Amino acid sequence: AAIDYVTGDPYRKDVYKQNVFSINIAGEPFDIWAGPVSVAFGAEHRTESANGYADAITTASPGNWDTTGGLPTIGDYKVSDVYFETVVPLARDVSWAKSLNLNAAVRAVKYDTGTFGTWKIGAEYAPIDGLRIRGIVSRDVREANLADRYAGVFQAQSSFQDPNNNGASTTARSLASGNPNLDPEIGKTYSAGVVLQPAFLPSFNASVDFYKVDVSGAIGSLTIQQIVNLCYSGNQDACPLIVATPGATNQYDVYVQPLNLACESTKGLDFEASYRFKMDDVLTDAGGAVTIRALATHYISYTV
Repeated sequence: AAIDYVTGDPYRKDVYKQNVFSINIAGEPFDIWAGPVSVAFGAEHRTESANGYADAITTASPGNWDTTGGLPTIGDYKVSDVYFETVVPLARDVSWAKSLNLNAAVRAVKYDTGTFGTWKIGAEYAPIDGLRIRGIVSRDVREANLADRYAGVFQAQSSFQDPNNNGASTTARSLASGNPNLDPEIGKTYSAGVVLQPAFLPSFNASVDFYKVDVSGAIGSLTIQQIVNLCYSGNQDACPLIVATPGATNQYDVYVQPLNLACESTKGLDFEASYRFKMDDVLTDAGGAVTIRALATHYISYTV
């Protein structure tokens, strides 16, 4: 009877659905002094939903099993947006530039939580053959996804060092789930870099770009220890996430949910290089081609 009590067959099934309706139109409707102006515009409506089920014991209460696959993700949201994009050539084959192009875009997005605007503006300048300089600034918005908002409770056993008890190890039950009260993330992205395509090595391409991204209200989760430490330091948003486990002594339930963190910021350098050659250049009548590509990122800073 004891073995039957502590073992079983918990299960869970999630079903995700997505419906997308969109219309996109693009072309070069007119020319100016430096060449044709490219435009694109369109609209999209998307619905996302999740549903599912779990075994009866898990569904009755997540605490009935010590460890399970958790409750299913159940919820839905809608997204509607319209956009306009353009590339405008400002100079071509003049004394000071092989080319200079301006690119810009604007988008209005309607989420369940409100309507938001996003945009970007950038430029690409080639002073000579084989060298391009580029830069971009954008305002970005990301809505919380289905898992962020509606993930079912997942239980696991854990512990934390209790600052109220001289750092003693204290038993905790982690109850991780989604958070339906999340706001969208708002970001600002800055990027600038150079691209090299030397004439003496026509199949070689290399680039380096500096980037900086600042996100307000970034969606992320804290660890149990971080939640406890924040509460101990007086953070009134963290304390309600810690609750004494019913019927247990010196044990706590800690609710781990995605939160809109105050700020997330990162900056760094992206490097990329590639070289393409024909196999005939190496082996006679070999056919085909080979591309060698290398990517690297150097993080200057990352702060949450």
